[in-house]
Amino acid sequence: MRFSVDTLRFDSLFTTLPSPVLRAWVYNNGDNNLLIESITLEKGTNSEFFFVFDGIDTNEVRNYELLKGDSVLVLVWVHAIRTRQGLLEDAIVFKIGNQTQKLFLKAQIIDAYFIQDSVLCNVTLPTDKPIVIDGFCIVDSGCKVTIPAGARLHFTSRNIDGFLVSGIYVFGSLEVLGTTSMPVTFNGVRFDHDYPKTPGQWFGIWLMPSANNCVLRHAYIRGANIGIGIDSTRNDGSKKLRMEQCLVEHMAFYGVLLQSRNPMNVAANPEVELVNCIIHNCREGAVVLVGSHFTRLINCTLANYSYLFFRRQNPTLGIKTAFAQQGPHYYARLQCINTIVWGSEDNEVGIDADPNFLQYEFQNCLLKHAKPSAIQATNTLFNQDPLFEAPQAYEDSISFRLSANSPAINKGVVLPAVTPLVDFLNQPRDSLPDIGALEY
Repeated sequence: MRFSVDTLRFDSLFTTLPSPVLRAWVYNNGDNNLLIESITLEKGTNSEFFFVFDGIDTNEVRNYELLKGDSVLVLVWVHAIRTRQGLLEDAIVFKIGNQTQKLFLKAQIIDAYFIQDSVLCNVTLPTDKPIVIDGFCIVDSGCKVTIPAGARLHFTSRNIDGFLVSGIYVFGSLEVLGTTSMPVTFNGVRFDHDYPKTPGQWFGIWLMPSANNCVLRHAYIRGANIGIGIDSTRNDGSKKLRMEQCLVEHMAFYGVLLQSRNPMNVAANPEVELVNCIIHNCREGAVVLVGSHFTRLINCTLANYSYLFFRRQNPTLGIKTAFAQQGPHYYARLQCINTIVWGSEDNEVGIDADPNFLQYEFQNCLLKHAKPSAIQATNTLFNQDPLFEAPQAYEDSISFRLSANSPAINKGVVLPAVTPLVDFLNQPRDSLPDIGALEY
């Protein structure tokens, strides 16, 4: 008798959360049938591993006959309740006569804080252990929640009626204070295989109509449906959201989605501002702005490619003044400065707007669009490959560095009190800044 693997290894698992199911095959390559007298876990009832053998859902099988030339599937999972941290080990023991064979089991268990369907108000989240959010994490109206540098947030794939719900829902103010060396990370709970770069594992971060003065610095948001959703701007002089040096990647739908039906004229100052951000590989768009708003993008890199998990058709940057073709339309303004909008489609800037309702300006940008004359732009490069170092090595944000001969080098503009003095990695920008989030 032999096994397809000698050890089943589970990647890092959070305590109390059930693991994924791993499988192994048991083969009888001999010339005779084998009577397996017992199949048990070595630690017995003290084990935190579970197995199903040939469809038999029990941790103890007796007198199983494995026919010659036949094979049997074993399914194994872990549910660590007692083990809080460290390496968890056991084995499935097969007893045949006076001989035994073992299929070894190993799992690395991580202790964590758990937030489940909770309302938070005026708290600072801890950083000494990861935080697992299962379901709704609500920042209450009139309250602020601070997430300090180095915090690690993980979200389960819990769903209601087929819709992912694990996420952060902000009715008040969210403050994420990462640094270059200690970013705040937002991921799913799976570490195995391609999961760290798989979209659609959790819902996302959603700013409700009452949310305001939200700040995200060095937030790395991965693998959700929507990275940041913005429900309605306020047009009361306050800033809804400012994102600085953030990474948003591998989204099933949108990197940043803004939807607002405010009937008033455009605000005097930007309500949403993205500075030095990298947003890429979001199926329906990296940044999509619908309805009323004043949004400013400064030294951002927006890049979308069809890759392993999806084929895309929509532009990387989308702007609409109406939610339906027949309207109504809402007043909107977009400023795009020193920003790259690139990807695998012919048109990566999509403007679907009534010109009477939209003001927009691209200044010192690099854009991909089949008809440059249709885009209002100043000192802007069209359809010149930015020559990222490795744009489709999608698991690594540094792949969006500019190569030595990139046309984006030294083509940015300095606007005092507007353009940043450093780049995504906190490297200084010179008097001739580059276009995009990363200075060459």
